[in-house]
Amino acid sequence: MFSLSFFLSCFLSLFLQKQDQGQILLDVVFEHLQLTERDYFGLQLADDSSDNQRWLDPNKPIRKQLKRVAPNNLSFRVKFFVGDPSKLQEEYTRYLYFLQLKQDILSGRLPCPQNAAALLASYAIQAELGDYSQSEHLPGYLSEYSFIPNPPEDFEKEVAKLHQQHNGLSPAESEFNYLRAASSLELYGVELHFIKSRESLLGFSMANYRACKNVWKACVEHHTFFRLERPMPPQKSFFAHYFTLGSKFLRPSSIGHLVDHQNGAVPHDNLVLIKMKPDENGRFGFNVKGGADQRMPIIVSRVAPGTAADLCVPRLNEGDQVVLINGRDISDYTHDDVVMLIKASCENQSGELILLVRPNAIYDVDEEEEKLDLESEFHFIPESCGLDRSHSEPDGWKSSFQLLRDGLSSGSVLAQFDQLYRKRPGMSMSCARLPQNISKNRYRDISPYDATRVVLKGAEDYINANYINMEIPGGGGVRRYIACQGPLPGTCGDFWQMAWEQSAALVVMLTTQVERGRVKCHQYWPNVSATGNYGGFEVSCMSEEGNPAYLLRALTKEERQLCQMQYMAWPDHGVPDDSTDFLNFVSLVRSKRGDSEEPVVVHCSAGIGRTGVLITMETAMCLIERSQSVYPLDIVRTMRDQRAMMIQTPVSAKSLCYTISVHLVHFQ
Repeated sequence: MFSLSFFLSCFLSLFLQKQDQGQILLDVVFEHLQLTERDYFGLQLADDSSDNQRWLDPNKPIRKQLKRVAPNNLSFRVKFFVGDPSKLQEEYTRYLYFLQLKQDILSGRLPCPQNAAALLASYAIQAELGDYSQSEHLPGYLSEYSFIPNPPEDFEKEVAKLHQQHNGLSPAESEFNYLRAASSLELYGVELHFIKSRESLLGFSMANYRACKNVWKACVEHHTFFRLERPMPPQKSFFAHYFTLGSKFLRPSSIGHLVDHQNGAVPHDNLVLIKMKPDENGRFGFNVKGGADQRMPIIVSRVAPGTAADLCVPRLNEGDQVVLINGRDISDYTHDDVVMLIKASCENQSGELILLVRPNAIYDVDEEEEKLDLESEFHFIPESCGLDRSHSEPDGWKSSFQLLRDGLSSGSVLAQFDQLYRKRPGMSMSCARLPQNISKNRYRDISPYDATRVVLKGAEDYINANYINMEIPGGGGVRRYIACQGPLPGTCGDFWQMAWEQSAALVVMLTTQVERGRVKCHQYWPNVSATGNYGGFEVSCMSEEGNPAYLLRALTKEERQLCQMQYMAWPDHGVPDDSTDFLNFVSLVRSKRGDSEEPVVVHCSAGIGRTGVLITMETAMCLIERSQSVYPLDIVRTMRDQRAMMIQTPVSAKSLCYTISVHLVHFQ
């Protein structure tokens, strides 16, 4: 038996054969966490002496590394620390680094001076609580949090003051800034081994032979890791890989950036010099985001096909970080200053733009609105198009199909998606921020509009849910939805009360309960052939059927039957593993809905990303059947008028547009 400890005091017990190799245990843990970038992590063995920490060797049998007496305790930890957090490709990997460093600083394992600790704590609070609000964050709101051992009296005030300066930073950006600040600590990434000094210039002795062997192995492993020539590529499905934003050319991943040259030295920066000249219209053909005013580096967000940026050698790629423009350091430039500097290159005598870039510096910063420069003109949907048009063109879907296909090939669909407002101006969300309702929100930065929220009967009327109505022109009626977050342990009763009061007969669940070690949704239904009580409602699960992609459950709630459909093959912030399965699932949702005018309850984890994709897809299917024009981004805008931030990421938007185009081809 093996007892594993993770971050946030989480534990896992496993039963394996001791004759198994260490790699088998590592693989089980990595699969449990759904971890893609695995090379950075390992399992640390807890020996009798706290001074003698060993790592599990994947190439040796477990029985040779552990004690004979069970249970054997191991800790999941970061084994290899990168000097630049932008080299970590996955947001989830950065999140695990973030948890590790928080834990090490709190325990005193990683010494941290007070001024640096206050800055790190302010980023951690921004990631946890979101933007500072004077009405919500009253004096002492940090008292329940622990950041460092034995904090001084004025520490909380200093953290609160810094927290106010981080308004607008998403959780992912806050965690990235945390890692960047932590990487400058003196003992960041340093593994300490205790030795006894000897009266010799270079010699020293260890406590015992095992300690000596451990330090030798640590040196060899670190030396090997940072000299890797090519890491193992992460396993991704074809569908997810096809819609990954970034360079269309393969590049070495984060470990590959550390490959050494023939002299054995590790490059300090791996920078690339790119030169290009504008076209006849004075354009270079790329967009940037970030800037000093946004507390973000300057990142290339889009490269238009066939433009100077696309055709130059070496090519400029999406995700590249711009370090110098025509020899100027732009680290202190605002976004607008950078755009003007790029455009001013056309006025030079040579007209040449010279960029020094760090290849693929940051990937998919998708939690905040991305500000693009205005080089490109977008011609994807007409300004006047909308779902409420009083008249329609015959076979309007054919012309919209051509626009959609052009938008996908040129990339303008993604650029225009980035320019959509995430929250409708003027819509308030004050009810979600009331003290009695804060604990009912799964994510602090995702709240329902007051005007369209679902109001429960009774004194406690709040649930994180909005009505969304999608009108189908041409006599197609109105498709009614309730978009909500995945229930929490304390809101399951509210969820069933909402379903009862709204006469819902269909619930569509678009998440698994746990993804990559994070709880995404509490199980709000009983197991098959069992009955459960939820806030006064008795719910029975009569049957369960499906396939590896999705499940259908027949639930009886008091005297009313309800069908729950769960789609499982769809990772958070990703795309469905198989577009055919997803289209079949949406068709099944439509058949289960039938002609019912009651709202369909749709939820994922936050109730905005995957939920928005499904609503858009069903709406598009209805429009196509009615020979109406289909403008996906217009549908997104209509949804965001009723619930904020519907469809979060460009990856989801591109996948959705592709799936709609596939359905259009089949329909044609």
